[in-house]
Parts: sequence; structure tokens; C-alpha cells
Amino acid sequence: MAYLVYQIKRKHSIKWYRTERGAKIGKAAMNRNAGYEAYGVMEENEFNRLYNQKVAVKNIMTGKDVYINQQDVGGVCDPSTERYWSM
Repeated sequence: MAYLVYQIKRKHSIKWYRTERGAKIGKAAMNRNAGYEAYGVMEENEFNRLYNQKVAVKNIMTGKDVYINQQDVGGVCDPSTERYWSM
């Protein structure tokens, strides 16, 4: 079983840990550095079930639908952005 530290506001995973204790320690350090409760801990399968489902985006080169993970939308792994094609 694995645990993730994720950003609460954006629902974006930050770091992966093998144990819940390690994830809680990492979360505490990240929240201390942020100055407020910005990060949470969740079991990896639960996070993927709730926040990281496949979504359809339109490929800007071909116009076809492509399915990517929800947390990759708008990033460098998203073929619907110019950033994907210019890297």
C-alpha cells in the first residue's frame, strides 16, 4: 500500500511514500513550510479513484479525443496544449 501527499486546493499529487507515517511526516513539513494547511495525505488507490480519473481532451494537432489522467490536464503531458507540442 502506498500513500500520497497532495495539494488540497488543486487535488494534485506531490510525493509518494511507502508508509502512512512517512507521508504524515512529509505532509507536516510541507505544511510548515507553506505556513498553512495546504497539503493532505491519502492512500494512493483512493486518491486515484476520487481525483485522478481519465478525462478526454482534444489533441490540437489531429483534433481527435485523447484520454489522459485528470491531474495532467494543462501540463506538459497534455496534447491539447501548445506546450506539449513545442517541447
